[in-house]
Amino acid sequence: MPRLADAPFAMECKTWKLIDVNGDRQLIMGEGIHFHIRDELWDREAMRVHMDRYHPIGRMFADRYCRTDDRVVFPAAEGAKTK
Repeated sequence: MPRLADAPFAMECKTWKLIDVNGDRQLIMGEGIHFHIRDELWDREAMRVHMDRYHPIGRMFADRYCRTDDRVVFPAAEGAKTK
């Protein structure tokens, strides 16, 4: 599957649902099928991304993007805790 060679992290997705938004846009929702990540970004022991090494940029809308380095961790809601 083709993808950007410089992308540190890429997902191959299968379309799950298309939602029409105001008749001129579509919200596309997908299911992640395969994930491609650079070796230096992946913590094999913890099976997760080294967030201190990965600095993605998120798309907000139109030509607006945001940095994701200012992260906040919220504790789990009481109802979400397992016994």
